[in-house]
Amino acid sequence: MAGFSDPHSHHLPAFLLRLREMGVTDVQLLKALEKTDRRLYIPDLAKEEMWEDRDHSIGYGQSAGVLSLVAIVVGALKLQRQDKVLDIGVGCGYQTALLARLSRRVYGVERVRPLTRQAEKNLEKDGILNATLYSGDGHIGWPMQAPFNAIVLTAACETVPPVLFDQLADGGRLVAPMDEGHGEEAITLFSKNGTEISSKSIGRGEFPPLVPGRVSDD
Repeated sequence: MAGFSDPHSHHLPAFLLRLREMGVTDVQLLKALEKTDRRLYIPDLAKEEMWEDRDHSIGYGQSAGVLSLVAIVVGALKLQRQDKVLDIGVGCGYQTALLARLSRRVYGVERVRPLTRQAEKNLEKDGILNATLYSGDGHIGWPMQAPFNAIVLTAACETVPPVLFDQLADGGRLVAPMDEGHGEEAITLFSKNGTEISSKSIGRGEFPPLVPGRVSDD
């Protein structure tokens, strides 16, 4: 799914209208977007860039994702206030903040240690108190805190690591970009019902790969 059609617009009302046209209508999510100042999370982001629907560099070869895709991913989880969420690929912490404003508790995993530390500072500045982060391998999730009502991956994989489905509660939802080997990834919503996992595509976008097995300082 393409992002917002006018990448130069920095007007919130126009952006929210476009999100509604794309099917993002959850009132609580739209309020969370309004409340969460991206300038607290993205280095050197100017006020006029606040609602530009494109990625932004956050250092260490990483970027904050296209805003409309973030909204689509978070909206697909249909979070309830009592939910516990696992956020894999925290980056600057912006998506983590949205998840935290919509749920009871968020546990975030980030491979790059300096980004983990920066995201913690960003969340603190934003007054987010219900998010806990650590630097680790997203492939293994966070088994000590499972089960989760929702899990979100912000990095692409060919198959979702089975251990993540094991950490998903019955009735839980998982969103991941699936690498099909030909350009944009298929953003896919998985739902768990007992031992059954169903899936459906909810859009398309470009995402970095899910890197296994190591934690990085750069």
